[in-house]
Amino acid sequence: MSSVFTVSYPVRFADCDPAGIAFYPRLMEMGNNLVEEWFDRALDLSFRRMHLEGDTGVPTVHLEVDFRRPAQLGSTLEWTLQVIELGQTSVRLRLQARDAAGRLALEIRPRLVLCDMTGDEPISRVIPDLLRARMQEFTETSG
Repeated sequence: MSSVFTVSYPVRFADCDPAGIAFYPRLMEMGNNLVEEWFDRALDLSFRRMHLEGDTGVPTVHLEVDFRRPAQLGSTLEWTLQVIELGQTSVRLRLQARDAAGRLALEIRPRLVLCDMTGDEPISRVIPDLLRARMQEFTETSG
């Protein structure tokens, strides 16, 4: 059975438009925060260590988003993360945010590529075995 990484974030005033509905760029930021926390807490590779000490990064090269229902000011979204595809240099994720009633508010499917960041442009690199094994623990199981 695969693990699911879960974090809850409140929808704050700063996240909303004047109607009290979460503004979509703020939801994308929450999704990015989820990915950063997954790397730090579940994969034992903080973005600080990766970027500032390891000269590597995981830029998003593709992003799909489906908005299902508005997230409201004062609500708390439970975010989940699972790996849906693990390639040689990239990982495709499924991030879902649900409201307190368990209803899906949005789903984000980013593809991240592990890159060497020492040159003028990022260069993809093979995901190391230890990192791959940790990511594999979060791979979605079918059925």
